[in-house]
Amino acid sequence: MLGRSAVVVGPMVGLFVWGGAYLGECLLYLEAPEAPLEVSVQSPGGLVAARAERYVIDVAQGFIQLSGVTIHDPNGQLLASGRQLQITNLVPRFGSHQVIRVRGDGVFAVVERLPGGRLAVQDLLPPSTKEPSTTPFEVQLTDLKAKFVDRLGGGIWRRWVTSPALTIAGLGDDWTLSSSVKVQSSGVVSITAQRVAQQGVQIVGQTSGLEIAELLRHFAAVTPDMPAELQAARYQSIVVR
Repeated sequence: MLGRSAVVVGPMVGLFVWGGAYLGECLLYLEAPEAPLEVSVQSPGGLVAARAERYVIDVAQGFIQLSGVTIHDPNGQLLASGRQLQITNLVPRFGSHQVIRVRGDGVFAVVERLPGGRLAVQDLLPPSTKEPSTTPFEVQLTDLKAKFVDRLGGGIWRRWVTSPALTIAGLGDDWTLSSSVKVQSSGVVSITAQRVAQQGVQIVGQTSGLEIAELLRHFAAVTPDMPAELQAARYQSIVVR
């Protein structure tokens, strides 16, 4: 079940930071602070629209601040939003000899799993590069909220996931993540995750009382390779302590 929480948090961070990065690239060429900005980006899945109600930049200092950020998918549906997004240490002459820092507040995202099991956002993210980045990064987000919509199995299953804060830092494809996550109708779990090359992702969770019966029923119903005893079980309550 802890892995399912990571499924929600990971794309939420990626989508928000990705949208902010696209806006940030465009802002480097603009000189009108405190003004709205709209950018349309051609993604593999269609045209993605990003908007910032206000922005302030300082190219010399490598500083960008965005307010009222929204990102919409090719169908016009809201994918993500944020009250504030700040990116620092973008000084071109320093290259990889700086840590890019992202600070976001009031972050919202929709994470949707399609009937085939693929996350909808995967069709919108830019293709990964063969060579990992050599610039270290650090992302700190506060007041996060995500809506998880699962269409796998023919039905529609929705749950809200919230977190007061999330931190992720890394270099290239390697990263560490820490957060305290509240899952609707289940409880709170503290998560620490790490990805290391050649070792995959490791996730450790701590909780004082996480109700997983309803989660288990849902994922057992839509997971064909779930053990038979779990497929048939109808648990009223299972609390992890």
